[in-house]
Amino acid sequence: MEYTLPNGQTVKFWDDNKIYLGNQMHKKDSDRSYGIIADEKYLMVSEYSSYGADAEIIVFKQWDKAENK
Repeated sequence: MEYTLPNGQTVKFWDDNKIYLGNQMHKKDSDRSYGIIADEKYLMVSEYSSYGADAEIIVFKQWDKAENK
C-alpha cells in the first residue's frame, strides 16, 4: 500500500516480501477502515478506503529501543 505524505510525495513503507504483524477493522458507519501494522522496528496505524485507496497515516513510530531491553 502506498501513502501520500503532506508534501504530496507518495511512499511505500513496507516490503511486500516480508511478514508483518497486522490487523484491520472497519470504521462504524463508513466505507473506510483502520489498519495497524508492525515489525521489529516500526508501528503504523493508518486509515484507508476499499483496497487501500486514499491511505492516510495516523501514527508512524519507531519502537523505543530502551523499552525492548
